[in-house]
Amino acid sequence: MKKLFVVIAVSALSIPCFANDCFDSSEYKNSASIAQASIRENGTQLGKAVAFLVKSKNISDEQALREVMQINSLETIAYDKALKEIGDKIRPMKPQSPEECADLIKLRREYESLGSDKIHFIVNKVIGQQDGTNPAANTNAAR
Repeated sequence: MKKLFVVIAVSALSIPCFANDCFDSSEYKNSASIAQASIRENGTQLGKAVAFLVKSKNISDEQALREVMQINSLETIAYDKALKEIGDKIRPMKPQSPEECADLIKLRREYESLGSDKIHFIVNKVIGQQDGTNPAANTNAAR
């Protein structure tokens, strides 16, 4: 009976600790590293859009950035809605098992991918509508 109590006590104490194990796992760290690279790439793409506007409209960096960030269309609204839905699923997650950790990683990847798609859409809208090219076509080709 004493051994059973010890097993139950250890199990009860170790289950809540798994949340930290997920965030310390190599899979989670790898997905976070990939997300950081994507964020840098998104920043680079937005920078290209800003530089394009500065040059083509002869406006300041601040004005160009404001213009890029204010692009609003049915597509960007749809992206924002989908991003919010995924974010609402991610926020409360406190993975307590390997399966829940895998679910969190999957949702984070979906969020990152969708966010990148939105950025590429915006950049294409700024630059692409001028010359018909898609500046984001070669980005994230590994996905």
